[in-house]
Amino acid sequence: MSSSSVVLNRSSRSSGHDDAPEPFLPPEIIENILHRVANDNPELTAALLLVSPWFFMSLQARLQEVVVLIWPSTSLKFLDALRSQPNTLAKAVKALYISVFIDRGIAAQILQACSGVTDIACWLSDPFALIGMAGLRPQHLALPIATGHSPSNIINFNKPFFTGVTHLSIAEDSFLWKQWDWTAFRLLPKLTHVQLQLPILDAMHPESAHASVFRILGILPKLEVLLFHFLSRTRGPGTMAMTGVEAYCAGLRMLGDPRCVFRAAPHPKTIRKEVQETAFRQWDRWRWAEEVVEEQKRELVMSGPVAFF
Repeated sequence: MSSSSVVLNRSSRSSGHDDAPEPFLPPEIIENILHRVANDNPELTAALLLVSPWFFMSLQARLQEVVVLIWPSTSLKFLDALRSQPNTLAKAVKALYISVFIDRGIAAQILQACSGVTDIACWLSDPFALIGMAGLRPQHLALPIATGHSPSNIINFNKPFFTGVTHLSIAEDSFLWKQWDWTAFRLLPKLTHVQLQLPILDAMHPESAHASVFRILGILPKLEVLLFHFLSRTRGPGTMAMTGVEAYCAGLRMLGDPRCVFRAAPHPKTIRKEVQETAFRQWDRWRWAEEVVEEQKRELVMSGPVAFF
């Protein structure tokens, strides 16, 4: 983007003001506005592209960096685009979100083609059969775990695929995280952020969860954020059920350690809007969690640690 200013003309101007300076904004500011709008409402991005070629040029790189595949038809079109631009589009994609509705064979071809991906969210069952065969080195990784299994039982963390993972999000259908063999996570040398996406039906009491959380933090002392993301199948934050979930999370506080953060949200696998937000706002979520951690650290300094009995 050129550093020269982009002039925004008024639609009309009286002849007496012909010598007045043209209003303008630097292109960096305009580009930032467009990206903020696209981030807040991904569906609006497509509409912005139709406004002018300049909008398209500004947002094209963003669209190529973050790819959200929700429906099979979308995945087929994206695979065709990869085949037509193998040396440009495949390397441009940095974040790839694959929903539970995508065909495994198509997903495998896309993962193998996108060599530059550093942020992967794959909601297909047994995702390791797919992502493990791709020569990728992701930094952010989100995936489901089959009911009744521990990640250490089905994941070989010794594989090169996991050497660069710093942010790991795990979703499971049963509340078994307290029985996992967390020592296996030591094989992830750069891991600093862990998110557990759990159904709200598996409510935990502070007293019972305290020991399990501290065992995790003891095994993984380099963790900076341990985010518990309680998932509800309700439609939005205004419902009575979601209000209760949010109050429940507030009651858990930090479990005595400022690195513990609790959040409530609708389930991303079943609600289309939240599927998009999960992919587009993952960085925002981690930043939010980091801000909460810093705030909780300040609280502990002022009030002292929380005691559990």
